[in-house]
Amino acid sequence: MSIAYDSIVKRDIPYMYAVSADDLGAEDIFRLERVHHVEVKKFVLVKHARECIVLNKDLKNLKEIEEIIKKVMRSKYLPEKLLDRFAELTDIESSYILQKYFLDWKEEIRKRELNRQALSMLKSAKSLRVSWKVKRNKQIIKELFDIGFGIYDKKAVCDYQQGAENAFMYGYLLGVQSQKKILHRTKYKK
Repeated sequence: MSIAYDSIVKRDIPYMYAVSADDLGAEDIFRLERVHHVEVKKFVLVKHARECIVLNKDLKNLKEIEEIIKKVMRSKYLPEKLLDRFAELTDIESSYILQKYFLDWKEEIRKRELNRQALSMLKSAKSLRVSWKVKRNKQIIKELFDIGFGIYDKKAVCDYQQGAENAFMYGYLLGVQSQKKILHRTKYKK
């Protein structure tokens, strides 16, 4: 069963475990055969769920392969030498699959970091009482969104992004004003 909602990864590198080809689930088999075009009996690795990679327990040098995958996933940039070594131990197709998993994982980590930054900013906005000011001004925010969305244009625009940007700019302006007031008060208290 796959997850229907968007969630944030919790691990720094994917969890890994080894199984035989006979123990793979239907989703894993589908991914191998239909996505990666790999014969199930010859699989090296397959992404199982969002934060897990399944390895073939019958591989020679399984421990070294697992260590290479961990190092690859910890890398900031695509580590070509590690991928070359991985290809030597396995095969070139599996190396390409690992590269894809690496890029997918980096995207997941990027989303996680953006989420953390956004939560931090929301916490900061609440401490500055910006959210209170925003709640007090819901009508103006709705109007700013509608203007950006294109409600008043002669042609139907339906530009959700521009509406969201207008509402964001208003919230940002409120935050900057709050920050200036705080700085102004602390400047004259000294």
